[in-house]
Amino acid sequence: MTAAPRRARKAWAPILDLARAYIATLDYLPTLREVHYRLVGDAANLGYENEPVDYKRLSERTADGRRNGTFPDLVDSTRRVSWRDPAPVADLSAFVAEAPDLFGLDLQHGQPVRLVVVVEKRTLLSQLAGLRDLLGVPVIPLVGYVSQSFVTVVRQTCRGWPGYGDTYRPTRTVVLYVGDFDPSGMDIERDLVDRAGLLNARVVRLGVTEGQVRDLRLVPALGKARDSRSPGFIARYGVLYQVEVEALSAALPGGLVGLVRDAVEDVLDLGLVAGMVHEEHAERERLRAALVPLLDRA
Repeated sequence: MTAAPRRARKAWAPILDLARAYIATLDYLPTLREVHYRLVGDAANLGYENEPVDYKRLSERTADGRRNGTFPDLVDSTRRVSWRDPAPVADLSAFVAEAPDLFGLDLQHGQPVRLVVVVEKRTLLSQLAGLRDLLGVPVIPLVGYVSQSFVTVVRQTCRGWPGYGDTYRPTRTVVLYVGDFDPSGMDIERDLVDRAGLLNARVVRLGVTEGQVRDLRLVPALGKARDSRSPGFIARYGVLYQVEVEALSAALPGGLVGLVRDAVEDVLDLGLVAGMVHEEHAERERLRAALVPLLDRA
């Protein structure tokens, strides 16, 4: 019996250097999976592959580097600390300093369209936080198939914020969807649209698409044959495989942020957004001026 060939040992130092260089170009903390897919392209000549064993070794070595301070932080959006509500502050002065920044307006107020971004995974939130805060676009993570309770939240978000009463009712909704290109990722989009009652909305799949896989030469992984949706996927696309959103983000020059930002700017009136941002800043300053005297009486 012939033994299976042993994998060649990789020179991990230059691979980690490429990972550090990629992270340095970002204005957000990426996930380990996004860094992995970037290395599938950047470190291919060093033998790095889209294989579970390479992903596992990358996880181990970057964890060691983060512990000893030689590798930058990564984000884990799947876990978070649950603080008491309201969150604790040091004292009244700290609260007064922070409180005005907690005030926010609906930056889409006045737009003829309600724009919402829906992502398949919670891990994508950190990348899109800047667009959410700067342009007022809600970002909704599905984390797979969602409960009917959460579907109700999605539907309400698409209809606009209830605090405006009847003063703002957008005429239509545009949903920008981002999910994996695999049997489940394609079906999750279909399920959301059906159950959330969004069929009258314009739903745009930004990624991952079959065209992006082809044009960007994204490296696919083996699909899950046990997935009950696999036969339909094979019937439509001819072969079973999967490409994750993180692979798309790593391959695009502007990343996932650039892809979504371009789509958002095509839909929203940015002049109206700028006006709402100006009003929000003015109201925050009014609130700050009103709160400062509280310190003198404390």
